[in-house]
Amino acid sequence: MLCENCGKNAATYHFTQNINGHETAHHLCAQCAAKAGSSDLSDLFGSFFFGAPSLRRAAVCESCGMTYAELSRSGKVGCAACYTAFAGELRPTLQRLYGNARHTGKVPADASQDLRRRRRLSEAKRELSEAIAAQEFERAAALRDEIRALDAENQ
Repeated sequence: MLCENCGKNAATYHFTQNINGHETAHHLCAQCAAKAGSSDLSDLFGSFFFGAPSLRRAAVCESCGMTYAELSRSGKVGCAACYTAFAGELRPTLQRLYGNARHTGKVPADASQDLRRRRRLSEAKRELSEAIAAQEFERAAALRDEIRALDAENQ
């Protein structure tokens, strides 16, 4: 489907207007939606948009063409790229269902201690960078010591 504003690009932003029970669908490409979002919407589509906070993207997977509405109805993604295309919509649901929106996988019981140590080491290094950037030197020193201890355990 082409953008109804420019007629050149694929429409990736879809929204419906309902005035007195009369629904009208609109389809825009990313460039036209960005222009509409940053300027007065009434200039682009007429006075019915006046006061609208922003356009809401109706995500469409560019790989398989599945829409978020289809995913919501079926509960199944169409392809691996759907996770990226619908990331904003899926993240809160995954967080609520699984306690984390990021897949961490399962670990064999005998490897879990080593994996925990490596994950903590990685996390401590990230926290150290943040502490240095924030000039929290006491915290940075404690993290440095923890990193040294974790490095010693790995060897």
